[in-house]
Amino acid sequence: MAWERRRNRLYYFRCFRGHNGRVRKQYIGTGREAEDIARRDAARRAERADRRREELELRQQFVTASSMLTALGGECDDLVVAALADAGIYQHHRGVWRRYGGKSKKV
Repeated sequence: MAWERRRNRLYYFRCFRGHNGRVRKQYIGTGREAEDIARRDAARRAERADRRREELELRQQFVTASSMLTALGGECDDLVVAALADAGIYQHHRGVWRRYGGKSKKV
């Protein structure tokens, strides 16, 4: 979206990418009507920027919460392993959990 000066007059153009990916310009006009359209375009751009900013904040909150949950899950795993070891149960070759052959505490 740009105002261009040509022969001492201002003209409003919208810029966009065409179907082949090249930047194209669309002539909108001059005068009050073009100014109104330019204002609406600027408001739309500001609204999109606000939405992107909010989205980024939500994404950052999600990453923070996700990392906290991952850490909590790791701590829970450690607690479970400690409780099972205390009960006389061990993990055989990183596979199934088994009771020791001797006497063990009740679970």
